[in-house]
Amino acid sequence: MRRSVRFLALCAGLVVGSVAHAKELGSYDVNAAAPQASPRKATIAEAARAGGSITSFDARRGAPSFLWATRKHSAPGVAVMPEAAARRYLGTFARTYGLSPAALGTAEVVSVHDLGRGAVIVKLRQRIDGVEVYRNDVKVMLKQNMDLVAISGSLHPAATPQGKPGTRSFKIASGEALARAFEELYGVHIPASALKDAGHREGGYERFELAPTAAVQAAGLAFTEPARVKRVFFPVGKELVPAYFVEIYAGKTSEVEADYVRYVMSARDGQMLYRENLTAYDAFNYRVWADASDGRPTDGPQAWHINSRT
Repeated sequence: MRRSVRFLALCAGLVVGSVAHAKELGSYDVNAAAPQASPRKATIAEAARAGGSITSFDARRGAPSFLWATRKHSAPGVAVMPEAAARRYLGTFARTYGLSPAALGTAEVVSVHDLGRGAVIVKLRQRIDGVEVYRNDVKVMLKQNMDLVAISGSLHPAATPQGKPGTRSFKIASGEALARAFEELYGVHIPASALKDAGHREGGYERFELAPTAAVQAAGLAFTEPARVKRVFFPVGKELVPAYFVEIYAGKTSEVEADYVRYVMSARDGQMLYRENLTAYDAFNYRVWADASDGRPTDGPQAWHINSRT
């Protein structure tokens, strides 16, 4: 993560700090305004029937967010792989999460954490035609013998290979989404033509440089490094909205600090769906042991006690 940090040294020499300076910008999620859903008794009962207990519930989506296994769940086979075991257990609790076989089928294994001891964690993420469902991962925790321990997060029921006609169309281009995010961030309008392809496309990302248009120069703004954009599907309640994930690294050319902000912009109409300010606020504190009489540093607390008595 990139940080925008200004260091401040205290003259006393006992504490050194750093104070971050970045654009004051709050987070935003279109789902925050959604009605809060209560856990359905049928969902809780279904989890219990399948051998699980829901201990955390996503009130915005109306889906379990954490489930403990309440009885022994074992995957068949002596040499079963973690990926296969995780998929089996997701199938066991599919009705609890309202998942169809088609929705389960779009889940891909992202990573497997297995140190040969302790818990094994399989992380899965849904993709539709190669486009990921944003921030909707599920993690399946297993014992070393592949017995189920717990399920964290949830998959989205609407993430099936086939959607309603027209609901998954990307109607605006990636450059337009980036231009709208930039305007939301700084209040400066730029045409999509001012964004130039920076090449080196990796991980599904497009990268853009910012041309020095009159409006950009007047505002004294510039990209500190190429912006990143990629297609995603963003969950809004029970629906998946085609959108663009956008990361902007920019700031005033006259300042050292830069802004690092993440957006998700609708590919239907360019409206903001999500915003997160990733500029970190770091503070570092250092303590030294010093002589009580004159403030000279000592080797540690024991030396301080000795010096303080002498």
